[in-house]
Parts: sequence; structure tokens; C-alpha cells
Amino acid sequence: MRNVIACMVVMAVFVPTLTHGQSSVSQVLHINTSDIPRYLDWAENSMPIIVDDSQLPTSGGVCVPTYGAEEQGDLYIYNITRDFESLMAVDLTAAVPAREIAKIASHRKIKAIDLWSSVLTPTNLNINAGDTYSMLVLAVSTDQPDMYLSQLGVMEAGMHEAGHQDISVSVSQVMTGEFRNHLNVRMIAPTSGQLGAATWARNLLNNLASIRTVAQQMTVNCHSYVVTQ
Repeated sequence: MRNVIACMVVMAVFVPTLTHGQSSVSQVLHINTSDIPRYLDWAENSMPIIVDDSQLPTSGGVCVPTYGAEEQGDLYIYNITRDFESLMAVDLTAAVPAREIAKIASHRKIKAIDLWSSVLTPTNLNINAGDTYSMLVLAVSTDQPDMYLSQLGVMEAGMHEAGHQDISVSVSQVMTGEFRNHLNVRMIAPTSGQLGAATWARNLLNNLASIRTVAQQMTVNCHSYVVTQ
């Protein structure tokens, strides 16, 4: 049975080196396509083949904006692995990945490729291949990143104490591109309805307004296509 997971995502800027939690690395591709269903079909079939060929422990999938996209047809493809060394060792020009990528290359335009490094990893989150999830995405700026992370931790603990143990928070530092040195913060819940109807969660986030400014907001639906780690 497929699980449905909903996420609330926040991004914060001007972040110095942070050392919270376990480390993992994400590669995030921002692309545009005129045929979203075709791209999702390709990703479902080809991403596992590419990952299997690399023999790299990873998690990967695609997120499709529903509101707030830069333009119609935007998608975000993610691959999460344990460290930069492992990610950099992947050769997408090798025979198998090149063959699979060629199947979709003429149907998409790459807008950006960025790297994220995790600074806070949840211990109660389990996303499997075949799962879907939704996210509310905010871009925010802050000049107090350590306090911001600390308050996110307090917020998560408060939610757990209130009986919402299945909600978790994950944070990554954006290393490259337009949002370099921002934070990407994900609040994750079992269903989009559960999170969307939870006014208490929005109230908790509003309590952080004094140390951050929202610059962008979007919602996305995501599909997990491969998990080998």
C-alpha cells in the first residue's frame, strides 16, 4: 500500500556552517517539461535503473509544484545519498544512465542543478519507494539561523508531546545556486489533509515570524521512486 506523506518546507538565508544532526547530501534538479505525466512515467521506470547501475545507496523521486511554480511544467528531481564523495562518483555519461536519460532529454529543459547538505535529520521518518507526499514550500530569510533551528526543534518536540508523534522536521543547507547558504526545512506528516487542516502547525510556524521573513511560497506533490539506503 502506498503511504501519503505531507510536508511543510521552509527555507532560510544567510546561514553559517551548521553542525546539527547526521549528514546526508541531496542533488536537486529544477527542470521544466511540456509533458509532466510522461516525465513522471520516465522517472518511475528509469530512476531505479540508473541508481542500480551506480550501486549507490540513495533515495530519489520527483516533486511537482501545484501552486507557486516559476512557470507551468516545472519539476524538482531529488537524489539523496550519504556524502559528497559518493554523489560525485556517479557518472551519468556511463552507458546505462546515458541510455535512460536519452529517453527523456528532448522532453525537458534543465533550469538548475544544486547540492544540499543535511544539518538536521529526523529519526521517525520512513519514506519508501512508491510513496507519495505533498509539501508547502516557503522561502524565508533569517540572520539568526542557530536560533531558528533551535526553535524548529522545540516546535517539533511540542507537536510530539501534543500527540502528533508522526510529524518530523528535516533541515538541509543549500550549498549552490540561487539559494546558496539558505536552509531547506521540511515539516513532514502522514497525510496532506492532516497537515493542511492543522491550524496548530501554522500557528507554531507563525511564532517564528520575528526571526525570519517569507520570500516565496509554493505547494508541491512528490513521488518517491527509488530507495536503496
